[in-house]
This record gives sequence, structure tokens and C-alpha cells, in this order.
Amino acid sequence: MAAGTAAEAVRVRRAGIHALVSWTAAGATSGALVKAAESAGIWWPTAAGAWWVGVLADLGNGFGVWVLALVLAVRSASSAFSAALRATAFCAAMVAGYYVWTSMVLGYPVGSYPLRWWVVAFTAVPVAAALLHRVRAGAGVLAVSVPAVLAARLLVTGEVPRAVAAWEGSLSLGLVSWVRVTVDVLAAVLVTVGLPTGRSTRVLAPVLAVVLAVLLYRVRIVDQVWGLLG
Repeated sequence: MAAGTAAEAVRVRRAGIHALVSWTAAGATSGALVKAAESAGIWWPTAAGAWWVGVLADLGNGFGVWVLALVLAVRSASSAFSAALRATAFCAAMVAGYYVWTSMVLGYPVGSYPLRWWVVAFTAVPVAAALLHRVRAGAGVLAVSVPAVLAARLLVTGEVPRAVAAWEGSLSLGLVSWVRVTVDVLAAVLVTVGLPTGRSTRVLAPVLAVVLAVLLYRVRIVDQVWGLLG
């Protein structure tokens, strides 16, 4: 009995380590690919104008990718701590891959930008992942408000307000922008409807997200705070 328990503990520990390494590798690869797409005009001029290069470059700079990573980390983790580790590993490694390509391949100075994003990756990201995991199966204020706040952040910034303007006829968006709108909306739906397991949360969270998005957009709070990160 004891030997079997010990062997199971070793297996679980190894699986956790392998998962963490995989999330780190995925993040670093994603960051490098995004920067490679952004700088394709320098090192791959023939592909610089391709639509998929523009999509990859634009998506990598959007908040939706981080939220999708959070959702996947929470769904795949067995505990809040594991979810926080995986989400942090992905986001921190993505920042590293992005700025390593910038510095080592392109030879551009990066200044304090990596540090700013690492602050987010090592503070806001693990807290959000842990909270999402803890409230995922619950009900009540936290179960509704935590995913709703993340979804509202997606809906109030980026391309979604521009898509509303385009729908009203006051603005024209290209393919790249519409792809980013799709990803942002998909991430918002997944975090409010696909991630929670409670029926009431799946109904109330998206409603609250839309209400918060409208309020935040009106007062422009998010733009001012996010602008501090550059």
C-alpha cells in the first residue's frame, strides 16, 4: 500500500513537472513567433505582406491570448496552485521569448519593457488563475465577478469597441482586426460560460461582463491604467 502510494505520488509529481515545462516552452515559442511575425519585413521580406503574418503579429499583442492561456491553464490544472504556476510559466516565458528575439535576433534595445510585463506575469496572472480555479465550481459573488471582470477587460479595450464603430458604419476594419475581435470575444465567452461549471454562473457572468464593459468604456479607466504599462 505504501509503495503504491509513493509510486503514485512520484507519477503525479513528474506529470506536473512535464506540464510546467510544456507550458513554459509553449509560451517562449509563442513570444518568439509573435516578434518574428512583427519583424518579418526585416528578416523575411517575401512573407511580410502575408495575411497570416499580420494576424499572428496582431494576436500576440492582444490581451485575449493571455486570457485564453488562463482558461486552458485553469481547465487543465488539478489545483489553484497548479493553475497559477502554469499560467505564469506561459505568460512569463512568452514575454521572454518576445524580447529575446527583439534583443538577440534583431539587436534592438528592450529597456524596461520586459520587466513591466513580467510584473504582470508574476502578479496579476497567478492571482487571476488561482481565483478562476477556486471559483470555477462555486456560486455566489466571486464565482460571477472574477470571470466577468476578465471578460469585461477584453470587451472594453482592443478591437471590440472599434468593431462596434465599424458595425455602426463610422469605421472600417481589415481582416486582421476582425480576427482579433473574434479571438477577444471567444476568450470572453470561454471565461464566463465555458470555464464555470455552475449553471447560474454561466448566465450571470456574461451579463455582468457586458454591464462592466459598458461602464468601464464610458469612464475610460482601463485605458488609463493599462497605458502605464506601455
